[in-house]
Amino acid sequence: MTTDPSGSPSEAGAAGTAQSMDDSLDVLSPDQAERLRSLTLQLLALGEDLRQQPRALLVLLRDLDSVHRHIQNSVFRAAMPSERNALYHLLQDIERSGGWPYIPRPQISTFLDRLDQCSPAASDRVPDGDAAT
Repeated sequence: MTTDPSGSPSEAGAAGTAQSMDDSLDVLSPDQAERLRSLTLQLLALGEDLRQQPRALLVLLRDLDSVHRHIQNSVFRAAMPSERNALYHLLQDIERSGGWPYIPRPQISTFLDRLDQCSPAASDRVPDGDAAT
C-alpha cells in the first residue's frame, strides 16, 4: 500500500493492493476469487477505520498473522507435493507468480529438508540446468 505525503495510506495504495491480488486469482474459482477479494477489501477498510488507533491496528495485525500461520502450518503444509519434481515446479511457480508470502527462514528450511527426504529416483531428479538460483 502506498502512502500520501502525510504518511497515510492512499486510495491508490488500496487500489494497488486489490490489483496485485487480482493478478494472482486465476488459480481460484470465480466464487473463491470473489470471496477473497471481498475479505481483502473488508480488511483494508478496517485498517483504514483503525488508522489513528495503533493498539487496535496491532490487534488486527496479530490476528492476520495468526490466520496466516494457521493456514501455512495446516492446509498449505499438507498440500505440499511429496514428489521432488512436483515440489520443485511448485516452488518455481511461486517465484514466477509474485514470490513468497511472508515465510520465516525456518519454514523455508522445512521445504529444503522435504526436498532432501524426497526420493532421488532418476525420473524425479531436477535437471541441473533448471536449478533455481
